[in-house]
Amino acid sequence: MKTETKLPFKSTSKPSIKDIIIQTLSEEWPLTAKQIYSKIRRKTPTSITYQGVHKAVKQLEESGVLKVEENKYKVDLDWLKSIRSFSELVHRKYAHKVSPDSSPDRMSFVFDTVAEAEDFLIDLALQFEPKPDSKLYLCWVHFWIPLFLNRKTYKKMLELLQRIPSYGVTPSDTPIDRWCSDYWSSHGLTNKKLGVDIKTDCSFLVLDDMVIQIYYPHEIIREVDLSFSKAKTIQELDPDRFFERVFEKKTKIPIVVSKNPALAEHLKDKILASFNSPLSKRPS
Repeated sequence: MKTETKLPFKSTSKPSIKDIIIQTLSEEWPLTAKQIYSKIRRKTPTSITYQGVHKAVKQLEESGVLKVEENKYKVDLDWLKSIRSFSELVHRKYAHKVSPDSSPDRMSFVFDTVAEAEDFLIDLALQFEPKPDSKLYLCWVHFWIPLFLNRKTYKKMLELLQRIPSYGVTPSDTPIDRWCSDYWSSHGLTNKKLGVDIKTDCSFLVLDDMVIQIYYPHEIIREVDLSFSKAKTIQELDPDRFFERVFEKKTKIPIVVSKNPALAEHLKDKILASFNSPLSKRPS
């Protein structure tokens, strides 16, 4: 089949071989790996080898971007649907934050403040189109939502979280973490655990096969630790200091958004294991 349909999202930098493969398959499908390679060689001035194309095709298949039947590949329609709203969001607001190492199945962004990163994550969360059996899995350095959300965003987040069963964990267990956890429990979101023994170098969120990883710098984490440990009640949390030294502090916060079924399952298992671990200090 041939069509003039264009890929809804392409890297803003020089197209990678994965970009080119998906663009090729968005114009004609299904194709074998050899047919994809031949079309790329005819249309694109690139020195890529067949082995390179075959490897990239297999990686796209493993991540769920491509489907294969009888050794012929096509772009998965569910993947196209899932990235359409995300693509529009990126083009509209965040194209200047895309890292040059991004690819169709793994988008990387770098934000200058926690506030910018939080805005992006909330924008992204509001684009979610969960399936009837979808579940949301979260692991965060601290629980701090709903702190500092404006009312409009808060109501949208509450609506989202109330329609998707979710599991949330944090290795932290301060009075502020507990307050945030108890707040969401009062709104029916009960699958949360604090003080879990979970080894990870990032905060992360998983929905179906999509994984979002947030790499907060150590100086930001230290300041959150300090602010949360000093406040024994929510009234003792100093919002001005928190905004100045956490939310608005200039830094670099990488965020990776990927479609990766194997990683998604691994991270889901880590979170679910926390609910069965005797080392976890406190349920919600």
